[in-house]
Parts: sequence; structure tokens; C-alpha cells
Amino acid sequence: MNSSVSSSLTFGILNQLSQLGIDNDVIIEKCDINRYELNKKHGRISSQAHYALLDECRPYQKTFFAQSGLENAYSLFPELFSLCCNEASLADAIRSYVRYRSLIGSCDLCEVEVTPNGLKVGYTDQGPNQMVSSAVANFAFLHDISSQYLVDFQAEIGFIHNNNIPEKMINRRFATKCLFGTSHNYFIIRSPLVNQANALFNQRLYQLQRRTLDNIHQTIQSSSFSASIENIIATLMTQHNLTCGHSTLNKVCEYLRISRWTLNNKLSNENQCFTDLYNKVRLNKAVVLLTETNKSMSEISELTRFSSQSVFSRFFRTQTNMSPIQFRKHTQLP
Repeated sequence: MNSSVSSSLTFGILNQLSQLGIDNDVIIEKCDINRYELNKKHGRISSQAHYALLDECRPYQKTFFAQSGLENAYSLFPELFSLCCNEASLADAIRSYVRYRSLIGSCDLCEVEVTPNGLKVGYTDQGPNQMVSSAVANFAFLHDISSQYLVDFQAEIGFIHNNNIPEKMINRRFATKCLFGTSHNYFIIRSPLVNQANALFNQRLYQLQRRTLDNIHQTIQSSSFSASIENIIATLMTQHNLTCGHSTLNKVCEYLRISRWTLNNKLSNENQCFTDLYNKVRLNKAVVLLTETNKSMSEISELTRFSSQSVFSRFFRTQTNMSPIQFRKHTQLP
């Protein structure tokens, strides 16, 4: 999976900007955010678009930070944070956060080291603007998770910079005096209690939570570019009067804001080509219309964007070795 962030995270940020009176459409265009992925379940936004969005958010980081908390995090990623609050120990909770953090985003690096006497998390920003950091937000998540396991604790926290948030505000949030201007971002708890067994740990619930997270993670990992293109073609065919593969290709490129060369190159990396996907979508739609509706051949050929009924019939016979009429009769119930 290429570096990316969850569309839920991006949608959440855009919602916060909207509440501040910022025009989302302007931000989406300026940051080159893929609208299809933004509205897709488990969609992924490119690292370039994400970093551009963070750059636009710099003036509002103080407001965003004031609104942050475990409840907001849970509303965006319930599967991840419910698991982190139901682990065998705090150390296991932090490990799970780092292990599954790619559900939120995989743009930056986050590593954890656990010892018998405590734990340390390091966070490395990889964006182009060194003054834009996600370390503060991620450490706030870790601090909130830790508070579910330890009643009274104090973390040692260091930041390369404060991400446009007043240092006093950050110190209050973490209930400690953080260090700023350090060589790297770190979050440390020095206590053997990080390995103490969680008395409220629910093993059965934990198994279900892990299974759900693994399934989501697998969905994200296996989500192919060609599958996304199929979905976009099907959507655009319904919304627009696209009369040929060429016009559909141009519309898809326009929708994704990428060149034809980029689209074809990405498909080639998956041993796919646009024409095959386009014809696959048309064939699948034709099969549905033939088997689930009483529409005429003329109507179906129009809905599947063929220039004429005869062209549709030739295409369908080539793909299935029978005419559309024969196919409908063959699949009809007695």
C-alpha cells in the first residue's frame, strides 16, 4: 500500500474547516483531494494531498487541538480505539495502536519500544514541510489511551516543534512540561505498570475486535486501483451520457485529476487495461439488465452505452457465445 491516509481522517478535517467557515470545495481542489476516494468506504487519500491539507490547516491547529480527544478519535475510528481500550495491558494497547495506525494513515513513521520498566514511542514526520507535524496529535491519542489503563502517570514528551500550537496549551493537555526543539519526537512512560495486566480485559470481545481490524486492514491492503476504476466507470456511466470508451476514459481521468498516461501506467502495473475494464463493466451491467429487468434490447444497449442494438448484440455474443435474447431465455426461471 502506498503512503496514504484514511478518507475518514480527511473528511473529519474538512468538517472542522467547514465549521470555521472555510469552503471545502476550494480546499479539495487546492489540495488535489480525490473526491471518489473521499466518499468511498475505507477510501484512501494520497500522502501528497494529505500533506497539502495539513499545510492549509496550520493557522487552525490551536482550534483543532482544543477539540481533540478520545471521543472524537473514536467517532472516526471506532474499531481501532475500542481495541486500544480493551487490551491485556497498556503496553499491548500502545503496540496495537502502532500496529494498526495505518488505518488512520501510513504517511509517517511510528515505532514503539517496550521494556519491563516502561515504553517509548518515536514519531517521524515525512512530509515536505518540516513545520507541519502530526506528532502532537498522535501523542495526544497515546496519552488518552494510557489514561484508560493508568490512574496517575506522567509522560516524558519531546517535540521537534509545536506545530503552531501554544506550548502552554500542549503542556496543559499532557499534564506535564513537554520539551520543544528536541532532535526527534518521543513519548515515554517510565513505569513497570505499563505491563500490568488489565483487570477489565475482555478476551472474547478482544478476539472480535482484532478480527474486525484485520479484515479492515486486509481490505485496505488489497484494494486495487483497477477495482476503483471499475467502480468509477459504473458510476459515471449512470450519471453521464458517455457514448464510447474514449469519452469515458477522459471523464475518469478528469474525475481522478490524473493524466491518461498516469491512469494507463497504474493499470499496467496491475496487468490491466482501461478497455478491458470498460467492457467488463458494460457486460456486467448488461447481464443484470437482462436477468433482473424486462427492458428491451434497445433500452439495454442504450443503458450500456452502445451506439446501436446491433453493436451491442455483436459485443455480447463475442463475450458470452450467445445473443442477448438467447442469454435472457437461458437464464429465465421455468
